[in-house]
Amino acid sequence: MTAPKENPPAIKLSGHRGLALAGRTALDLLRPPPKLTVSEFADQHRFLSRETSSEGGGRWRTDRVPYLREPMDCFTDPKVEKIVMMTGVQVGKSEFLNNCILYFMVADPASIMMTQPRESDARKYSLSRLKPMFRDSPICKGLVKPPKARDSENTILQMNGDGWRLVLTGTQSPRGVRGDPIRILLMDELDASLVSNAEGDVQELATARTTTFSNRKVALVSTPTDEETSRIKQAYDASDQRVYLVPCPSCTELQTLRWANVRWEKDSEGNHLPATAKYYCEHCGVEWTESERHQAVRQGQWRATAEFNGTAGFHLNGLYAPWANLSLPKLAEKWVNATSGGGKPHLLRTFTNTILAECWSESYQSLDTTGLAERIEKYPEENGVTVIPAQVVVLCAGVDVQADRIECSVVGHGRADEQWVIEHVVFAGSPGEKDVWNQLWEYLTRPWQIEKRGEEYIRATCVDTGFHTQAAYDFCRARYRYPTPDGRRGMLFAIRGQAGGSGGDIWPRKPLRSKTAKTPVFGIRVEPAKEVLFSSITKIVAPGPGYIHFPERLPQDYFKQLTAERVVTRYDARGFPKRVWELKGQGRRNECLDTFVYQYAAKCALEAGGMVVDREAERMDAWLAAAEQETPVSPSPATPASVPPSPGSAEHNPGTAVSPRQQKISRSNYLGR
Repeated sequence: MTAPKENPPAIKLSGHRGLALAGRTALDLLRPPPKLTVSEFADQHRFLSRETSSEGGGRWRTDRVPYLREPMDCFTDPKVEKIVMMTGVQVGKSEFLNNCILYFMVADPASIMMTQPRESDARKYSLSRLKPMFRDSPICKGLVKPPKARDSENTILQMNGDGWRLVLTGTQSPRGVRGDPIRILLMDELDASLVSNAEGDVQELATARTTTFSNRKVALVSTPTDEETSRIKQAYDASDQRVYLVPCPSCTELQTLRWANVRWEKDSEGNHLPATAKYYCEHCGVEWTESERHQAVRQGQWRATAEFNGTAGFHLNGLYAPWANLSLPKLAEKWVNATSGGGKPHLLRTFTNTILAECWSESYQSLDTTGLAERIEKYPEENGVTVIPAQVVVLCAGVDVQADRIECSVVGHGRADEQWVIEHVVFAGSPGEKDVWNQLWEYLTRPWQIEKRGEEYIRATCVDTGFHTQAAYDFCRARYRYPTPDGRRGMLFAIRGQAGGSGGDIWPRKPLRSKTAKTPVFGIRVEPAKEVLFSSITKIVAPGPGYIHFPERLPQDYFKQLTAERVVTRYDARGFPKRVWELKGQGRRNECLDTFVYQYAAKCALEAGGMVVDREAERMDAWLAAAEQETPVSPSPATPASVPPSPGSAEHNPGTAVSPRQQKISRSNYLGR
């Protein structure tokens, strides 16, 4: 027989103390639960999804990314009205936004709007970021109604629940950024978003929807872009500009993590060893291990560097991220790749924006001729005749066609993108007549004397077809691939300059379509080539990788023409900023700049066809060393670079995509006969 359960002893109330206890107990039962901050709410209720988490999903832990705690908690701080996050990639920005969205759907229901640059971006974010969160966080069960077949668009970009509403939109849509009042505004990727539309400034239009709420919150989040146009940088500068300070494991001094304090070793030949990258304290100089760096981040704290005015601003670069793909060796490898060979401006820009979370600033916005004349040098001589320096591996030429003349620049290329301007010539005469073209052809096929090596020939030439187009087509058609007297060959490319913004490949994957050319016409992107030139002139000041050499014999106005353009910021019809190269003055000549760009494109064409300048330089050095020792070696130093074959051959042409299964392994014949 089961014994009856005993009731718990009753609380005996006696006197004033008993009445007070009973009163407090009753009030505790009636009092609502304490309000959680966003970080506390996320730690209790948020679960990561397998497809969006590098750690395979599981419960969210703010301690894993402690630098996100304060930005998230600003959403529950009544003193903060606006939050600005200027960050690098993969520091947790998307999860920060997701936690805020979920908080204002569950803990403090409100009307929310998130903007993305385009509506397609908003749809992608909803499906790839929000949908997995709703699926894997138990607190979301029943929160979002299942989609209806006839209303699927609304369920992707607009969701409603008890006391809350979530709208996702693209900034390109005027209707999307105006409309009903909202209390929470989240503007993601601000710098990639539309600046203005037909109704005005997009950011101001979206913010205006929050004005009726005294407890509104506006969050601006983005990776920065260009110094002149970055909206997130402007917003951060108008905030209290908080930085994340971490303590040194050795001296305990607080500091921000800066790329300048990351160092690595080089081998005996001067090659970078990114795998040895370590962080060094800026105060005591002690080396940190990777685990010590992550521990320092966990012990970090935010500190404002400007007066608080209702806007909390946070700057966070990729050095703080705990993920393995942002380890210092991997970041050092990215940096070496972006800066080797004189620098690749598009890769360096990407690293600056996405890893360092800093704006890209062009030091050559308006370059002048100051200092360029000091670069003029005397090239070597043999038997009293000026010859091309021995470091030159391959010769390329660029041709610009004008109404009454043809101009041509010849430039030599060596290892690590070092260049030697050889000559700039002008052929007077109408390009409508064959005589001037014959002079050009004789010039392009002449031999050039290279120090210690004998004769060499121009291996690739780009001819601009924008003027006297048919005559230029006719000239190039018969000479696309031509033999040279040394038994090798040269290439002559018909080109057309094309605008396409900064960064990316200069040489195209395939030719343009043309019914009249009857020869391949390649659309080259001139902006990246100009960036290579101007970046080299301003940033590479000593001979070596990326340096450009200039000879004594150049036209009087060569440097004035070479620096005839500047970079300016313009806005397109949709309101997006774009960087444009423009002449500094109306009527100013720039043929020397154009021909330099065209010859660099010719070098890129050879590389697209399989040539590797550094590899050819190594083989040439080996040949020269063997020749000095009088050791018999089969290759000759005066043979051509590896050049792309003619169209229609089994091997691929420059700019023509090749399937991996069809691609052949081509071996350079630069030094072979």
